[in-house]
Amino acid sequence: MRSLTCRCFLALLGCAVLPYLNSCATSHGERPLPVAQLLYPVSAERFGGELPTHLAEYVQSWQGWIDEAPNHDSNPAVKNALPPSPSQLAFDVQRYTGTFPSLLFAMASPNLNASQRDFLQTLSLLHQQQAFLAGIYQALDDLQHSRREALPVLLEHTRLLQEFQKRFQRKLPRGTAAAVLNELSTWLALWEGLDPLDVLPSLWQATREKPTLEIDADKATPSVAVRFTALYSERPANSLLPDELRDAKHLWLRQDFTTPVVAEGRLAYLILPSLPNQAIILLSNQPLKNPHPGRPWAIPLTPELVGDAKTQTILIGLPASKVGSPILPVCLAAGE
Repeated sequence: MRSLTCRCFLALLGCAVLPYLNSCATSHGERPLPVAQLLYPVSAERFGGELPTHLAEYVQSWQGWIDEAPNHDSNPAVKNALPPSPSQLAFDVQRYTGTFPSLLFAMASPNLNASQRDFLQTLSLLHQQQAFLAGIYQALDDLQHSRREALPVLLEHTRLLQEFQKRFQRKLPRGTAAAVLNELSTWLALWEGLDPLDVLPSLWQATREKPTLEIDADKATPSVAVRFTALYSERPANSLLPDELRDAKHLWLRQDFTTPVVAEGRLAYLILPSLPNQAIILLSNQPLKNPHPGRPWAIPLTPELVGDAKTQTILIGLPASKVGSPILPVCLAAGE
């Protein structure tokens, strides 16, 4: 439903804005968070005259939501555009789809001069760009909480934003949207021809020593549950480690998952996000070597690799300081 809404929104926006794009203004210097109005503030001075009724309604709606939203608290441990902050998560796609008609009505006014029309056209593009970002933020947050239904939503919103940026990149400045796509593009490329199956749990078992695969609890290495991918407010995740792990230089993370069952002629894939270059990866004790260390990786789960076991175990060894650093969880996919 969210994907369908965004597709309709994109089509509606294109019909409304494309006739005027050749003269669209592009200059602004505001920080692109968390909503279009903060990117491109609406005021009588910037608009160049008294605000039309529908535009005034748009401003009033957004101002109310902005007043309710949490402040953007900067986290110096977050070096990238993702994961989303609580302030970014406060604005969902429905707020954009709900307020966009006000912009369309304002743009349809016959009393606009060229400058005012350019202002509204640029605002409309920024509004749509932020709508796609909102969808990505919400889906990624859901994915970090192991909600499997969020995986196809994240893929769809990211592809829609890619398409949108290609169409309008000359009319929009580089900023958060470009940074988000840059961080997701290599991972997204792995999904070409693949269908999402599942998402591994967000909590993994962490130990100092490489754990064994024995089921016998007496032989198991004592472990502590940690997040594989930390939320914005939890970074740096290693600062939250319990005392028995905090002073370790190297940790092992473990996750067990059911061997995927796919249709005949198809193959399951393990989709790993970007991991530290030093990461050591084992699947059921078989070492796996990423051909491009530090980049996302799609691992075909061939019969030779998974055998006939009903359950697989993935072990990842990495520096303790890198615990929780991946932006995305480990996912499962199916393809030819």
